[in-house]
Amino acid sequence: MRAAWVAALSALLSGCQMVGTETQYGVGSNDMTFGELNLVLADDEESLVQGVPFLLVGQGTLPEQYGDDISYQRVSLGEKVRLPVRLAKGRVVLYVEAGGMVSYYESEAIGTPFEPEVVGGGGVQLNLGKSWSIDFGARARQSVGNGYRHDEPEHAPDGTQTEFFFGVRKDF
Repeated sequence: MRAAWVAALSALLSGCQMVGTETQYGVGSNDMTFGELNLVLADDEESLVQGVPFLLVGQGTLPEQYGDDISYQRVSLGEKVRLPVRLAKGRVVLYVEAGGMVSYYESEAIGTPFEPEVVGGGGVQLNLGKSWSIDFGARARQSVGNGYRHDEPEHAPDGTQTEFFFGVRKDF
């Protein structure tokens, strides 16, 4: 099944070019703060489907079941598929996106640091002119590995985690 997803994403993104980059700052469940770098890939700027490979680095506090005030660091590498809808002659872009990632959680309380996760959400981009935009939105992240099916708190925080973000985009 994983090979089928990789093949589908490869076929979707073949022939794409980088049309923009985004940097985002966000906050999420468990007092998490993060920075994210997105590369926006598409056939052209008006494409109906965009691929968004990303790198995310963050830190937060583990839930009480792990112990009191135990912090963690997170690094995630993944891919999202974005469906943009352009309004007001392209000055406003609404989008929904979904994808997957592999996250590495570093903490003494986490015995199994790698966790596959899925993510989905949406946002809005407001064009500031000269190919610059501001971007904000929300998404949900869900563990799909052992952390999701494990009773002991040795994996990454399980369940659905919310994230809110704000950022800047530069189109080429």
